[in-house]
Amino acid sequence: MGETKDSASAVLDVLAEEPRRLLEQAYVRLGNPFVMIDTSYNLLYHTENRVGDDPIWNELVALGRFSHETVDFFNEARFIQAFADSEAVALMQNDRLPYDRACATLFDEAGLQLGSIVAVACYRPFAEGDFAEMALLCEQIAGAVYRGGCQPSERVYYDAFLSDLLAGRTSPADPALAAVRADLKDYLFLLAADVSRYERTLTHLAYFRDLFARLGAGYKCYLHLDNVVVLTSAPTPDPEADGALKPLNDFFLRYNIVAGLSGAFQNLSDARPYFRQALFALNRGMSEPAGRGIFKYGNGPG
Repeated sequence: MGETKDSASAVLDVLAEEPRRLLEQAYVRLGNPFVMIDTSYNLLYHTENRVGDDPIWNELVALGRFSHETVDFFNEARFIQAFADSEAVALMQNDRLPYDRACATLFDEAGLQLGSIVAVACYRPFAEGDFAEMALLCEQIAGAVYRGGCQPSERVYYDAFLSDLLAGRTSPADPALAAVRADLKDYLFLLAADVSRYERTLTHLAYFRDLFARLGAGYKCYLHLDNVVVLTSAPTPDPEADGALKPLNDFFLRYNIVAGLSGAFQNLSDARPYFRQALFALNRGMSEPAGRGIFKYGNGPG
């Protein structure tokens, strides 16, 4: 999967003023606009917004993230692999890109990947010294993040909460339990998804967590044990009663992703044995031929 350390992938969700200022200064100095994205391809910041004839720039600015189709294109063009294999500034050139791009990866003091900055050569071609300037810019931004003491976002907090819940380390009085349970229906289900068979996108699990969450309003998605864990609900013990699983299952079937689904439960604090059910169903599904989607605990494929 080209996976790197991912536990703080959203640490740059709230950018301090200094990284923004550094990007604006780089825009003026190098004469081309910049974007900054996190490891899930969410937009963190962009400089001026007048790159009107570049559909990928426009998509990122309009949606606040790259679409799944764009991430697939990046992989097919081997851009993601180039970034995974090198800490140097990488040049992105392709017939589908109206303008060349230069991408540099941001790392924190411990070598954790935080995101990337990308320059778009829409006003002038890249010069030889631009790449060295971008590498220095990454060091400056990483230093600013370190000095600013940025904290992981709410998504990272809830990943840690779910891990504690499934390990039995959560108190029944934990306010996070009530916050997570509040807008779910009567019956709960845990789904564990393995994306390792989907080889078209070499990216972080956090990307898939965020992608799955966008597929349906009732999906709460987390990272745990190298899987994407989806907490969902239904009005009855039948998880298909209101079609809640259909968007996920359709996506899994299309992209060769395997998932295991637990039985129904009602108390979120009881989640631990039901996650084991989801893992059991997932392991059975991984031993089956490709293209089967969601496997239910005790019942075969969904």
